[in-house]
Amino acid sequence: MDGIHANAAGAIGNTPLVMLNRISKDLPAKIAVKVEYMNPTCSVKDRAASAMIDDAEEKGLITPGKTVLVEATSGNMGIALASYAQIKGYKIVLIMPSAASIERRALMLAFGAELILTDPTVKGEAMVERAKLVAESHPDFYWLNQDSD
Repeated sequence: MDGIHANAAGAIGNTPLVMLNRISKDLPAKIAVKVEYMNPTCSVKDRAASAMIDDAEEKGLITPGKTVLVEATSGNMGIALASYAQIKGYKIVLIMPSAASIERRALMLAFGAELILTDPTVKGEAMVERAKLVAESHPDFYWLNQDSD
């Protein structure tokens, strides 16, 4: 059936362009915006999450059903990664501060993620280092390292 995707992955990035006619009416150019909240997890992060996982798969670095993905997050990227990992058949461990909202945690858990909650004062490089250590703790764990690209 046309227009129906086999799963949410097919809807990633297929967001509409919308003209901002009123804003640009007196400008020499027209302005159009991508409506990224129409991605499966309502975030532009869906594009990055799918690209990170697909790239690692294409390079032979990860295998669905075998590799456990690991990443540090404070919210939207973790939700997008958990969603896409589930679609692709991966387990995922997300490291995040315990101060993260209950709603964000609930979404990640709903997508099958395991959460490792850190001290709320642990942010940035310390969380990234924790993700790296978790990934190094098992040969089947793979650190996505969103900050590397």
